[in-house]
Amino acid sequence: MEGVAEFLAEKALETKSPNPQIEFGRNNDAKIKTKFELEMFSPNIYNWIWNSSDNEFKMRDLAYYVGYKICEEYYNISTDKQKAIKEMIELDYNNENELIKFVEKSGYFNNPLNLYKEAFEKSRPKVESIDKIQNKSINVQTNIDVLTIHFSQKMDTRFRNFQFGPLGEENVIRIKDFQGFSEDGKSVSFGIEKLEPSKKYQIVVGSGFINTEGIPLTPYLIEFKTIK
Repeated sequence: MEGVAEFLAEKALETKSPNPQIEFGRNNDAKIKTKFELEMFSPNIYNWIWNSSDNEFKMRDLAYYVGYKICEEYYNISTDKQKAIKEMIELDYNNENELIKFVEKSGYFNNPLNLYKEAFEKSRPKVESIDKIQNKSINVQTNIDVLTIHFSQKMDTRFRNFQFGPLGEENVIRIKDFQGFSEDGKSVSFGIEKLEPSKKYQIVVGSGFINTEGIPLTPYLIEFKTIK
């Protein structure tokens, strides 16, 4: 959306964008594209928009450039320029399939977007196990007071995130205190409030957990029922 606005403003005003991201992007297109290909399907957008210049490019908001460049490529290959502009304005930005069609038609990226999405999902760290709890179990002991989660990759110990499960706040596993990550960064422990008997509990280990490469965790629903 921001790239469309940037590109169409240039066309309407017949002048170059004053935003530094555009000129910087033109001079560093290959590097930016390579990095963006790795993260375009990530739920974490802080490397690309509404961020600071404290990143590997030393330039903030480079998503403006990526979107702009996609639009420029789309416009350049279109024989009907007015139709191309109309399509950009009327594109359903809440429809991922329509966005993918638009981006692929632009030819900006070398491969179909589903390949980037598959590669990204494969690269994400995952929850491998939880100490003392078999996920989906219906006979968990009520005396468990620590939740230890094991990950498939080394995690960045600065970040963590939990969310309610489908059953909401009433059935959430309540975190009492943060006990810390293991030395290898592949597990984390939290104290939890006392479990009630014969109750179903849930908590989502969220994508706010990220690995040391900045790749977010595949969200994982912990769910179990305690014994009577």
